[in-house]
Amino acid sequence: MRFLYIVLATSLAFSIAPSLLSQALSTPGCTLEKGYYQCNRTAFLAALKEARTVAVQSRPFDQATTISLSNLARALNKTEISSSPDLTFVLIRAQAEGVFFGPSDRELASFLVYARGSQGSEKRIIWIETFDGEPDIVWPIVVYDIIRQFKASIQ
Repeated sequence: MRFLYIVLATSLAFSIAPSLLSQALSTPGCTLEKGYYQCNRTAFLAALKEARTVAVQSRPFDQATTISLSNLARALNKTEISSSPDLTFVLIRAQAEGVFFGPSDRELASFLVYARGSQGSEKRIIWIETFDGEPDIVWPIVVYDIIRQFKASIQ
């Protein structure tokens, strides 16, 4: 009798596991693993395709960067709005730290994509794109390159 319960429990676990895994993999979002964010690309691409509206932000605020993000939103056929967007694009300039000696790449910018939460007010991060390079690259070039890198990563 005990063997029958073990067989039933095992078969139930194997029949449920694929559906649980597919649900977990289809959820857009990023998780922190060993100090690095891991994002679900397939789910992100689906969320990006479904989104109709986008808000854009640059941190610290820079009008030229915000215009570049607005151009990205238009290129993706998204309507830019300021309140309750489906997605929020945020481009963050990395803070320079310390003294730089010789050639070595450092993180210069991060491009984050947030999705509206289920209640509409909370946001959750669903994509992170970082750009590394020499610290002396001028900011407009960094903005251009990270947007170009993002476009390449979603194709």
